[in-house]
Amino acid sequence: RLEGPGPAGLLVSGPPVGVAFRNNRVARFAAGVSVTGKAADGDFGLTVAGNTFADLSAAGVRLDAGLSA
Repeated sequence: RLEGPGPAGLLVSGPPVGVAFRNNRVARFAAGVSVTGKAADGDFGLTVAGNTFADLSAAGVRLDAGLSA
């Protein structure tokens, strides 16, 4: 159980490879999960499953670095 306020319940600042975020309750943050890191060579491994997001001001999952094609 993660309660804000704050910018994110989970901040992934490094490469999002092999990251799992499961079965949490996340409330009163700007974003439930914020990814600021970029994966090398287009690898992206983020699992977000079974979570409850409540009272978020921006997004459930926010990708600041974007996805490569």
